[in-house]
Amino acid sequence: MPKEKRLALITGGSRGIGKVIAERLQPLDFHLLTPTRAELDFAFSCEEFAESIL
Repeated sequence: MPKEKRLALITGGSRGIGKVIAERLQPLDFHLLTPTRAELDFAFSCEEFAESIL
């Protein structure tokens, strides 16, 4: 049976502490999600919009 990958959501994964965390988790067989600030803003805006129309 294949080993399941763990998932890590890392904000700020392109520089600083977030980048170091991503670099350390990658060899440990984590599936990394490192969204940009724009992607996070977009996701939040979509959630706000969905709540406003319900």
